[in-house]
Amino acid sequence: ADALILEVGLGGRLDATNVIETSQVGVITPVSMDHMEFLGDSVPKIAAEKAGIARSGVPLVCHQTDPEAAKTIEAFARRVGAHPIMSGPHFSAEQVGTDILYKDGKGTLTLPMPALPGAFQSANAALAVAALRHQTHWSVPDSAFSAGLRWATWPARLQQLSSGTLVDMLPDGSALWLDGGHNQAAGMQVATFLKSVKEEHTGPVHVVLGMLSNKALSDYLRPFKGLLDGLWALPIPGHEHHDPAAIAAFGQELGVPGRMSADVGSALVQIAEETETGAAPQIFVLGSLYLAGDVLARNGTPPE
Repeated sequence: ADALILEVGLGGRLDATNVIETSQVGVITPVSMDHMEFLGDSVPKIAAEKAGIARSGVPLVCHQTDPEAAKTIEAFARRVGAHPIMSGPHFSAEQVGTDILYKDGKGTLTLPMPALPGAFQSANAALAVAALRHQTHWSVPDSAFSAGLRWATWPARLQQLSSGTLVDMLPDGSALWLDGGHNQAAGMQVATFLKSVKEEHTGPVHVVLGMLSNKALSDYLRPFKGLLDGLWALPIPGHEHHDPAAIAAFGQELGVPGRMSADVGSALVQIAEETETGAAPQIFVLGSLYLAGDVLARNGTPPE
C-alpha cells in the first residue's frame, strides 16, 4: 500500500499491531474507561497502554479531554524519544459557524464541518488533520483536507437510516439513528447529540439498547437521564450480553419505563404502536457494534 492506516485492536503496548517497528505518525484518540479487564482500572493506566504505540523520532498526535491521560501519554512519548503533538499546546480547532478554524505551528486552515453529525466530530477532524500535517512522508494539499471532511462517511456512528425495512415500520416523520459506541465517553457524546435532537423535535425519544456483558452499562446510560421517553432492552444473539431485564430495570434510574424486546424489529413495532398520531418518534439504537451490524443487515442497508 502507498499509505496504510493500521488501527490498534486493543490497547497498544501488547497489541499484535505493535510488531510494526516503523511508522510515519501515531495517533491516540481520547482515552475512556473501556476493556478494563485487559488495560487497567483507571484512565492513566489505560492511557499508558495506549501510549505503547509511540516510536522514537516519530510524531505522536494526541487529543485528550482527560488531563491525566494527556500527562501520561506525553511523558511516555518523551521517554521513548517520540515527538508528542498534543491538542491545546500544539494544535487546536474551533467551530465557527459552519466551519472549523484549525491552527497549528504551520499556520491556520478554514475547513468545513465533517459530513457527520455530532459536535464532537470537529475534534475528530482536527486530530486527523493534525496527523497528516505533522508527518513528512506524503504531501497533502489543503484542498484534500476540505474534500475529505465533506465526503466522510462512518457507518454506525450517529448514522441516520433514511430508508429500509426497519425504517418502513415507523410512522411518517420518524427518525431512526444508529450508534455502536459502548463506553462512558460514547454515552456522553450521544446524549449531547440526542439533547440537541430533542430540542428540535416534539416527538418522543426512545433508546433501544443492547450491550455486551463486559461493558459498563451504568456508565454508558447515566448521561441519558432526563432525556428519554422510553428505554427498550435487547439481547445480542451469539454474544455474551447484559441481561435485557437488567437494562430495562435501569430505566427506573433514568426516570422512564424500561421494557424488553426480542429484537430490534419487535421494539420498533411496539414503539410505533404506542406512538400517538402525529407524534413522530426519534429512535436511537445504541450500545454495540454487533447490534449495529445486525440492524444494518435487517434494514437492508449494510455498509458499502
